[in-house]
Amino acid sequence: WRGLCPWLHVEDEGFRQAVRRSVWPYAEGGEALADQADAWGERLVNEGYFIAQPEELSLPWAVDVAAVARGVEALIATGLPPSSILAYDEPWAMASQLDQLVRVVSGGNEPIMDWAAFHVRASPSSPSSSSSSAPAGWPPHRDRGSDDSVHAGFRSDGSPRYTTFWLPLTDATPESSCLMVVPKEKDPGYSEGDRGKSPLTTIFSTPEAFQHIRPLPTRAGGLVAFSHRLLHWGSVADPRAPAP
Repeated sequence: WRGLCPWLHVEDEGFRQAVRRSVWPYAEGGEALADQADAWGERLVNEGYFIAQPEELSLPWAVDVAAVARGVEALIATGLPPSSILAYDEPWAMASQLDQLVRVVSGGNEPIMDWAAFHVRASPSSPSSSSSSAPAGWPPHRDRGSDDSVHAGFRSDGSPRYTTFWLPLTDATPESSCLMVVPKEKDPGYSEGDRGKSPLTTIFSTPEAFQHIRPLPTRAGGLVAFSHRLLHWGSVADPRAPAP
């Protein structure tokens, strides 16, 4: 692994010690951090998601985000899947930094290390995807689609018991593929359950309903957090996009 990406860290204790000193103190920091976390948590409850661009996070990553992206590219070039990046310390360092933010904005959720990594790039010569790269993210879905996840999936204050945090390593744009969502207030099945029907049928029952789709372009080093009930998907990448 060190030979494949020598600029990244593998079981590097010195690097780990530095990361331990770089946890974002959203649970024990000052008033400004607390207010910021409260605002994000409110959006998560009311809209089903929130987005934070890099400058809004206020605190720097302890890793070189561009170097991690370069690592994914290098691994893919050898035929390995994007999730192989988890062999390196950097993704785990980013998760460690996020720990307090996850707990505060989600109402107390614990990180469970349910990971996925994606490399989305359209090929100008072939629309087919490989095991390492794909021309689009996943199609529309909820992370927990059963109606049981409505009744047991939220606390009394409306905070979701399951929250996904998505971190782009490169700029995620509509051209390169970014997350697309339907906000909570435009999705009847979000809080009521889909009752055996496809959420696509229920949400998009009129032509005007398509106008409620929101793209979430996010710059490298930012993040998007969303509840288990938010309908979301990855757009198809434009072959002319300069980067995945």
